[in-house]
Amino acid sequence: NMPNYCTNLLHVLGDANTVAEFHRRFTKYGNADEKYSFQGFVPDPGTMDGRYDAWGTKWDACFCQMSISEPNLMGYQFETAWAPPIPVVHAMQREFPELDIELEYEEPSWGFQGSVLADGTVIQEDYEEEQVA
Repeated sequence: NMPNYCTNLLHVLGDANTVAEFHRRFTKYGNADEKYSFQGFVPDPGTMDGRYDAWGTKWDACFCQMSISEPNLMGYQFETAWAPPIPVVHAMQREFPELDIELEYEEPSWGFQGSVLADGTVIQEDYEEEQVA
C-alpha cells in the first residue's frame, strides 16, 4: 500500500572540496529518476525490515531535487516512506565529521516533525508531535 510521505530537507555545509565529495557519494547510486541514494552511506540490506533498521525508512530517497547548490553548501529535498532517514544521517556524520549536516523533516499525515543536526562529533535530535485538539 502507499505510504505516508515524510518530507526531508538536508543541508550540508563545509569546505567546498569536502561538500563536493559528499555530493558525489550521495548521488553515486541514484538512478535517472531519483538522483540521490542512501546506498552511498549505508548499503541496501535488500529487505524492507533490513532497510527500516539500516535507513530508518523502507525505501530509498524519492521525489528528489536540489534546493541549494553552492560550493560550500548543498541543499537536498526528498521524500521518504513513513519516517525520516535518521540512521543515514548518523552514517553521513561518521564518514564526513568535518561537515555540518542538518536534516529537517515533517510528516503531516501522522503529525510529527523534527530535525537532526550533526556537527562534528555531536548529534542533536529534536522531535515533536502536533497536539491533536
